[in-house]
Amino acid sequence: MALFDMINCMNIKIVITNVDYEYQPGWAECRFSDIYNKEHIVEEKLPIVTEEYIDENTPLPKGGFISCSVIKRWVDANGRNIVTVNIEEPLYVETTEGIVMLDLYESQLQGDEWFASRMQNK
Repeated sequence: MALFDMINCMNIKIVITNVDYEYQPGWAECRFSDIYNKEHIVEEKLPIVTEEYIDENTPLPKGGFISCSVIKRWVDANGRNIVTVNIEEPLYVETTEGIVMLDLYESQLQGDEWFASRMQNK
């Protein structure tokens, strides 16, 4: 995916459940579930999953996001809007199980203004 092609980039809404402050920047443990009710865990640097300043005094859990690229959109047998996404693009993220392709409800996604703003400044 070209860095300037933002049409297919979105954010997955996630929950930051734990932060390891031993390293700078801190590393966040993030959780979300797919349409099959499987919980996924991503461990990633704090600046990749939130714009907010988080330290040892910040109450958790806290909302965050993971940038992803949209692979396809479809409607399931129950009429729900589903989106297949790849979390390896654009920022090389994967779950702790090495999963990068996920089926999510459209409601779990939001626009990726964060990533788009940073690519416009490059």
